Amino acid sequence: MTRGERMGEAQKPEAADSTYALRADVVEWLDVEDEVVALDSRRSVYLSLNGTGAVLWRVLAGGATLGQLVSSLVDDYDVAAERADIDVRDFLETLREHDLLTVE
Repeated sequence: MTRGERMGEAQKPEAADSTYALRADVVEWLDVEDEVVALDSRRSVYLSLNGTGAVLWRVLAGGATLGQLVSSLVDDYDVAAERADIDVRDFLETLREHDLLTVE
């Protein structure tokens, strides 16, 4: 979800070079072995991510484009770019639904 969407504005199409990032103002997280444990501080909800979700979360912590996120899955899991693209888009949509994502 973009900052504009959080403020009630209509969703605007995202540019191909948009940068996605976690909302650092509402989520705190730690690496715990091979997984990520996160807390949505607004709702006091814990999240646990492993596998591809943990890889994407770590990349999103620093901000990344769609291409960078896809490349991280292709590199770490040796999957086809098309499959990685679908997985990344699904993951980003889930983060949007929980209002944990910004798009610049």
